[in-house]
Amino acid sequence: MRRAAFVLAALLVLAGTAEAKKKKHEDKAAPFPPAADSVTVALWSFDENGGPIAGDSGPFRMTGTAAPDARTDFGRYHSARIFNRTQQSFVIVPPNPTMNLRGPFSIEAWVYVNSWSAYELQVIAARWSPVPGDQSWVFGVSGLKEKYPVVPAGPELFASAVLDVPATRLVFAMQPAEAAAMVSFASIGSLPQGRWVHVAATADGETVRLYIDGRMDTQFATRNLPRASLAPIVFGGFVDPRRISDQSGHMQIDGTSDYSSFYGFDGAIDEVRLSSTARTRFESAGKP
Repeated sequence: MRRAAFVLAALLVLAGTAEAKKKKHEDKAAPFPPAADSVTVALWSFDENGGPIAGDSGPFRMTGTAAPDARTDFGRYHSARIFNRTQQSFVIVPPNPTMNLRGPFSIEAWVYVNSWSAYELQVIAARWSPVPGDQSWVFGVSGLKEKYPVVPAGPELFASAVLDVPATRLVFAMQPAEAAAMVSFASIGSLPQGRWVHVAATADGETVRLYIDGRMDTQFATRNLPRASLAPIVFGGFVDPRRISDQSGHMQIDGTSDYSSFYGFDGAIDEVRLSSTARTRFESAGKP
């Protein structure tokens, strides 16, 4: 009898611990996710309970597909996609003409950074391809820029975008329609590690602004806007679309390209929104 009572007590303790952990995760996630409004082009909430589908609640339903290592877990709002620095950790959204915004533009997301990249950049979201003419914009976090032999030599695709930028800064770079070279912009403030933070970049044809937790960090005068391209949108890494194949509903890199691991995001991404306006206020931004 004593043994049975002891086992029952132990099971109750374990159940209580599991329930406490579950509640702790649920408490971290805000209960009301942002909704698509009249200027939302796409909103990827990543609220799926696993699987390869990444739905878009915007008007054009630009559904993405997750690679096998881009799993789901607790997010800032409900679920999020968890990324790591492997080849098969990304979400890709096929190209769509509505991605080519010819006027004001905003890209925003909630991110949770686990660690800083050893290379020059880790990608939150991008429309950037090695194919000439298919570079539009990239939104990410500057890395440590370590060199061989400390780390294997990288392709340095975004070296010019972060040439004088310290690590841990929010970065927005674009290929303008009227310019021959990439132009880039970086925050003054650092992003935090180990907590959710809202990040955003906007461009209106006169000014590029970067926001951290809903507050404008810095702004730059520029008449540039991202050029149109045929590149997909990729979250959580950089991939060459020519190297992707469909394996049982998942998109996978065929193994001949390792760009994704160089520029992979280590952490979680939630509520990515693309808008056809240069937002100055963000529905979901604020203290986590």
